[in-house]
Amino acid sequence: MRLLPERLLDVATILATVSALIILALMLGRGSSSSRVDGDPTAISVENWARYAEGGQRSGPTDAAITIIEFGDYQCRYCREAEPHLAAIMREYGTEVALVFRHFPLVVESASYTAARAAECAGEQDAFWPFHQRLFLSRNWQVGDAREALKQLGLEVGIADQVSFETCVEGQGSVPAIAADLEAAADLGISGTPAFLVNGRLSMGVLDSLSFAGIYKQVRR
Repeated sequence: MRLLPERLLDVATILATVSALIILALMLGRGSSSSRVDGDPTAISVENWARYAEGGQRSGPTDAAITIIEFGDYQCRYCREAEPHLAAIMREYGTEVALVFRHFPLVVESASYTAARAAECAGEQDAFWPFHQRLFLSRNWQVGDAREALKQLGLEVGIADQVSFETCVEGQGSVPAIAADLEAAADLGISGTPAFLVNGRLSMGVLDSLSFAGIYKQVRR
């Protein structure tokens, strides 16, 4: 007899698969230059995918053999779970892989958007990736006044010009970089996070190290 947690895990897996298939159907129904990926019913192939790597924040060389483009939300549990997998991939494959993060806060008027703004503010001082990683490690900014907590994260990361950073975090209105990321996500038909576009292969859910190893073998044939 299966224990209740095992049954719940099965249900969660089924729901995740169904959700991915629904999103796939919506993407294919948009009439864009997309098609199913052979051997994976939950992924689609995107033509001219490299243009989506032109925006966002990049870690790794522009001429990397494989580019991972993530559309993520800082309050997304599964985006947080993907972080150690991505770190492992970057360590193992080195300069063969580049990672591009593009913001997709699911609710614009939310702490997620404020966090995305703060990450871009950190990026202005070449501190995007340390701040990005700290956002997923800490949850304090998700409770209460997000801006004040995000300013404190800036201090912890060691942002050089804290005054300019705090002024930037307090900014109002939309952030052009985030707006561009949201537009790219809409163009791809993405409606949830995390979404990963790996050399033209678009899929929903956590990109784990094992799945990436299979993708790597296909790309490097």
